[in-house]
Amino acid sequence: MKKLLLSLIVLLILAGISCQKEPTKAPEDEVKETFLSVYDRFNNEDLSDSLTFNNLKLLYADDFVFLGDKGSIPHDKESILQSWEGLFKNLKPNFEVTIDRLEVSGDLAYILYHYHEVLTNIETNDTVIDVMHSAIMVMKKDADNNWKCSVLKWT
Repeated sequence: MKKLLLSLIVLLILAGISCQKEPTKAPEDEVKETFLSVYDRFNNEDLSDSLTFNNLKLLYADDFVFLGDKGSIPHDKESILQSWEGLFKNLKPNFEVTIDRLEVSGDLAYILYHYHEVLTNIETNDTVIDVMHSAIMVMKKDADNNWKCSVLKWT
């Protein structure tokens, strides 16, 4: 009888543990984490590798639009990411990013930020680009409840 009672207590404890949910993150924390992961990948992964670059592409919504500076025309996901993929075959990016403002409303969010971007030639290690930019990124949740970059605009 004692063994049965002890087994029942252990079973109830294990059932209680398995029913506990992980605390959910605040939407602002989810957005910030996703946003920073984009730049972490730029900084820390070998984007000249096609498989690695394809994983980066997953952070962008299917209807992603890029708006460059000085009134350049919008670019859709495939055209801009294809040009970035070609760029990163020869250049290693490094971004120092500072978030100035982050707002979330339902399934949409925006991040105002500025960054220092340095692109280095992979073969020669020469600095090719060294610029400061301000930018806005609009993010939205997809059907799987994941935050994706929907719009990127440099200023």
